[in-house]
Amino acid sequence: MQALAQQAVAQGVRDLHWANVNNAALLAADPKSGEVLAWVGSADYSNDSIGGQFDVVTAERQPGSSFKPYVYEAALRDHKITLATVLKDQLTNFNGYTPHDFDNGGMGMIPARTALLFSRNIPAVQVAQMEGMSNVIALAQKMGINSKLDPGLSTAIGGSDLTMLEHVQGYEVFANQGQRVNLSWINSVDDGQGNVVYQRPGTDTKNVLTPAESYLITDVLRRYQYQWGFGWNRQMASKTGTSDNGHGQIPDSWVMAYNPDIVIGTWVGNTAPNGGGGHILAFGESVGSTLLRYFVNGLPNKMRDWYSQPNGIVHGCAGGKEIFLAGTENMCPSPSPSPSPSPSESPSISPLPSVTPTPSPLPSPKPSPT
Repeated sequence: MQALAQQAVAQGVRDLHWANVNNAALLAADPKSGEVLAWVGSADYSNDSIGGQFDVVTAERQPGSSFKPYVYEAALRDHKITLATVLKDQLTNFNGYTPHDFDNGGMGMIPARTALLFSRNIPAVQVAQMEGMSNVIALAQKMGINSKLDPGLSTAIGGSDLTMLEHVQGYEVFANQGQRVNLSWINSVDDGQGNVVYQRPGTDTKNVLTPAESYLITDVLRRYQYQWGFGWNRQMASKTGTSDNGHGQIPDSWVMAYNPDIVIGTWVGNTAPNGGGGHILAFGESVGSTLLRYFVNGLPNKMRDWYSQPNGIVHGCAGGKEIFLAGTENMCPSPSPSPSPSPSESPSISPLPSVTPTPSPLPSPKPSPT
């Protein structure tokens, strides 16, 4: 799998050369055991012009909108919102902070499910304010984010730096139905005589979320690959992230993805020998349809498992089509939300088939550069 990851990174950088991308990284792990399956820290270790010996997997970068699932998860598990809660996607001043989307507009009143699927910034900040950033940060830390996160609302849309290693650890909790298993990249070490001098200890599992709590996010993110036309040959849950330097320029683009068999983090950018570099033109969706498409579609056929609906999930609202944590199903929106902008947003709880023909990309907005 390491060879597949290296090939995918190299091909992805070539495909995104038009967007000023000269470097990329990928980390993949088994969410059940925590074993790292592939680690590519740069597109070319020997290329000094991109700082190829600088390991982007362990470097702090802004995750953009790929941070939003932590925000929504915190509010869902604390019963501050449900996936049916109507949020306001209109320009809003949050005590002096006014987030924007790429279109400088909004979709109006939309349910939380739609807001996350379309990666809208203003609703994510609204949810963070409702939940409290201290609670969001506390959950992100429990899931694996160790970098210092700023308590300001901009962190809700990816304004604080973190590492890919931490981010994959965080998404491992989603992939493993709420259980955290620490990632490990060394299983054993032998000395010169073949004696084992180090053996990885047994798996240490911590329950961070219930299976039902993690399933809510997974049920939204499983639609992401179809919404944005990634062309993957198996079902995954995924989320893009595109950072903004405050001047409308993009330093980082990410895609995080998972199913029960694997959790993956990918990043592309433009680097120099010191780990810095220029800006790129590629949104996260471009990473999903190039670099990560090569990797996902090249994975072993056996890595096609999907999740069953766990205990603790019930149906309610909209004719019983939406899913809720048990006890929150009566928190239906009033007034009813505006019609969904796209048929792909219609909530559904039945698992999608493991191999689904790739639909044409919908004429919907690109992920916002945050």
